[in-house]
Amino acid sequence: MNQRITLRLLRRDLRTPALVAIVAALALAVAAVGSVLWLNDRLGRALMSEAGAWLGGDAVITASRPWRPELLSWLDRHPELERVPSVAMTSILRAGERWQLSALRAIPAHYPLRGQFLLRRSAGGPEEAVQSGPAPGEVWVDETLAGLLAVGPGDEIRVGRLTVRVAAIVRVNPERGGSFLDFLPESWISLDDLPASGLVGPGVRAQWRVHLAGPAATLSRVADEAQARLGKGEEFVSLQDGQPAVKALLEQTQRFLRLAVLAAVALAAVAVGLATRRFVRDRLDVAALLRCLGASRRQVAAIVLGEFAAALVLALLLGAALGLFAQQGFAALAARVVETTSLPPLRWWAAWPAALLALLLAFGFAVPQLVALAQVTPLAVLRRDWGGWRGGVLATAAAGALALFALTVLLAGETQLALGVFGGLVAGFALLLVAGSSGFAALRRLAAGAAVPLRLAWRALGNQKGLSALQAGALALGLAALWLLAIVRGDLLEAWRFRIPPDAPNRFLINVQDDQVERLRALFAEAGLAEPRVWPMVRGARLVAIDGVPVSDTSFADPRAQRLMRHEFNLSYGAALPEDNRVVAGRWHGEAGSGAPENALSVEEGLAQTFGLRLGSRLRFVIDLQEVEGVVTSIRRLRWESMNVNFFIVTQPALLESFAATWITSYRLPPGREAFERTLVERLPNVTVIDVGRVREQFERMSDQVAALLQAVFAFTLGAGALVLAVGWMLGQEERHQRVAVLRALGARRRQILTTLALEFATLGAVGALVSVALSAGIGLWLAASVFRLEVTLSWGLLAAAAGLAVLAVSAAGMATVLPLLRRPPLEALRASSV
Repeated sequence: MNQRITLRLLRRDLRTPALVAIVAALALAVAAVGSVLWLNDRLGRALMSEAGAWLGGDAVITASRPWRPELLSWLDRHPELERVPSVAMTSILRAGERWQLSALRAIPAHYPLRGQFLLRRSAGGPEEAVQSGPAPGEVWVDETLAGLLAVGPGDEIRVGRLTVRVAAIVRVNPERGGSFLDFLPESWISLDDLPASGLVGPGVRAQWRVHLAGPAATLSRVADEAQARLGKGEEFVSLQDGQPAVKALLEQTQRFLRLAVLAAVALAAVAVGLATRRFVRDRLDVAALLRCLGASRRQVAAIVLGEFAAALVLALLLGAALGLFAQQGFAALAARVVETTSLPPLRWWAAWPAALLALLLAFGFAVPQLVALAQVTPLAVLRRDWGGWRGGVLATAAAGALALFALTVLLAGETQLALGVFGGLVAGFALLLVAGSSGFAALRRLAAGAAVPLRLAWRALGNQKGLSALQAGALALGLAALWLLAIVRGDLLEAWRFRIPPDAPNRFLINVQDDQVERLRALFAEAGLAEPRVWPMVRGARLVAIDGVPVSDTSFADPRAQRLMRHEFNLSYGAALPEDNRVVAGRWHGEAGSGAPENALSVEEGLAQTFGLRLGSRLRFVIDLQEVEGVVTSIRRLRWESMNVNFFIVTQPALLESFAATWITSYRLPPGREAFERTLVERLPNVTVIDVGRVREQFERMSDQVAALLQAVFAFTLGAGALVLAVGWMLGQEERHQRVAVLRALGARRRQILTTLALEFATLGAVGALVSVALSAGIGLWLAASVFRLEVTLSWGLLAAAAGLAVLAVSAAGMATVLPLLRRPPLEALRASSV
């Protein structure tokens, strides 16, 4: 019996706006969470499956000097691990009159342990998959280097003291990961040829590597042992650490994805709660009728909750289908970011939290109101009241809301982000209700001396101050979501995306000696190029203490801090503030009247946050076996994308002038001026020219692809915001239609009614629009400062214009809904407005 009534009610109610809104909100939440969970699962498995190819093995141990015998003996104790050595460095390769800086790797015949080379051994020949290295006397070059040197298979290249033959052109190599964004063209020679090349000697800057492959348990044990056995300049790199650049990019991408999902979930929760309120009011008569026919409260509850359970199942199915469809598009975009042809197959169970989310949304924001409906008495129908929030109903709602919040924290992976988005929206909405009720009550008092239409409009809003505040709050929340996604999101993404100015430098010069600086400037002047700004660079600085406390990589929990501590710092000194640097704390030590001591330091803002530095912090470095200590007197914000020379730490000249330094600069080489570089290297053969054009292209391409992915995911939040907007507008329509019918029955003129309604709609729209601008701007600035650490300039003009358009849109939409009532006779309008 109950099932038949439930199904009949469901078939009828699926044509009503309230139940449709509930199903749509739940489906949107399920689709948003499910699609992103599926995407994250596939993306994570893709990164793990290809990480071995990025390292040439399952892990790699690197060192800045030749291997210590005791370290090799330690690895001998793990015979279950395969291992191969290699050496990586940069070197100039020459072919005839052409030369090019290359990332050179010396590898043995049995390299790699994971992955493979894809190469051609002859021009136009077939592509081969090879899991071995070049033979002695051979060199392999990638396609970029072959083009730059104009060589092909069979040609000769000079590598150090060796003349070797090009034996293959490589398209894909098995070690794309010392740096995922490595911008130098690559080449490979036999490890047996390395001694004869003369490239390795005292003081050479090279990296000695041991690639490892074997059981995961053994690798984990070796990783633990490495903490105690590896010294300075030595590092164990696992699959998770092999791609710090990609990892950093994807971590920020994940934060944007989680932001989109959390915003969609929070908005869906509000939509479910508001739509259920309207659904309950629409079902008062049905509940009262069932009670009059003898149904018990338990039977009414079974019918109402059964109908909602069926709608919940429908929402789950719709959400799963939408999420499945969406993640296919997301996966295609994500595959381009990580440069793989396709992601691993989808695993259905990876999105199980999405189903739990729908249940918690229902349990926290809908079921308590439905339970209250089951307790209705026939007399309550006359009062249009179902009892409100009492006793166990309130406890049920609180438990559901807390469980939902716990799940959002789990999904976000960051309490701060979850608190900021979910907690902020809920707290803001509650604040709007309280403040709105007081505000609309005040409007009722202000209306006493106003013109008749305005007095009627404001009195109507003040007489139902709770409902008016609820409607204005819903409008503000929905509009804030639209502004946040349509305007503020664009500002956030634009600040986050890596954008290099069109006129930025595209070349770096390194290894310039003291006595070559003036000759370098003369060469630029002779070529008609702008004089370069050169900076001294002191290499090999090891940070050993902060505020007198010794530090090492184990002193920090932050992975970035650990990585930085394992490497040497390059320091610079000077009195002039570097280009595109801005002091955000303290005073620049070169500024007149700064009173900075001779050991003053200026630290980059991100580095200060990573190491917990502040003004007055003392840093001690070891350089060439000498200790140097400086005090932080300023913190700078850099524009890394400017492609100018930038340093984490710049000191007073007096602190570092006594140490050996080379000079570095960046400049822009116009197209067609490549002959200048050849002249430069001929005159200053020790100077190294680095073309960073490939870095620019790679960064911009990757950020564009990630931005496209984020734009697609944010569509879910946009839909949830629009849904809240629609539901909020639906809340007051019943009462408004009834009031119009009463005014018409009392003889009010059509023009008077239209003016009153227009003022009422304009007031609601203005309140919602103003609050939405403040809310979206506040959330956007908080996200930029606290979550993404970006410097954002909001488009206030666009926000103001959008708020004005919102007032007009709300007024027009409201008038469109009441105009049909004005065309009917008053008695028919009264009947149509009755419940």
